[in-house]
Amino acid sequence: MKSTLLIGGDGREYSKVAIKTIIQMCPARKVAKVILGKDGLLSTPAASYLIQKHKAVCGFILTTSMAHSGSASYFGIKINGSDGGPAPEAIFSKIERLTKKIENYKICKEVNPDITVVAAQQYTTDYGHFTVDVIDPVKVTGAYSDSFQCIYVRHNDLNQHTLSTLSLRDPSLIEKYYSESIL
Repeated sequence: MKSTLLIGGDGREYSKVAIKTIIQMCPARKVAKVILGKDGLLSTPAASYLIQKHKAVCGFILTTSMAHSGSASYFGIKINGSDGGPAPEAIFSKIERLTKKIENYKICKEVNPDITVVAAQQYTTDYGHFTVDVIDPVKVTGAYSDSFQCIYVRHNDLNQHTLSTLSLRDPSLIEKYYSESIL
């Protein structure tokens, strides 16, 4: 086990159940570490930053997701790739196809972290060592506010082209980017 996964979201109903299930499935899928915002809270920009910083394989952001939240649109999982940006539509299509073939899955019930406490929680499972690192989402926001690099994608071609990596230290770059991309 050596990969890292990030989990965050806006704290909506069902998030805690989904977080517990995702975390308990991770060791069996060879994930060595989960980074999670306290109480499951973590903004999308903070998640993007942490995915890049910790070289996570991806991040699950539990929130309303316009394209992938089911018929009621109250709960969804956005997936950001290892670059911190939204996963391509092809990934969601593949996930949808594969979910229709699931016959069983493995979980580690002994992995039951307290997501209300900021701390690294260690577990030894049948699959190896596993860590759940619950972090303070407010401190993360402060860490990236000075030098966070964002990945911007075209609204009309979402997830297909990475247009630019911009530093938030120079807001004029962002303003220039948006004014040029809208025209």
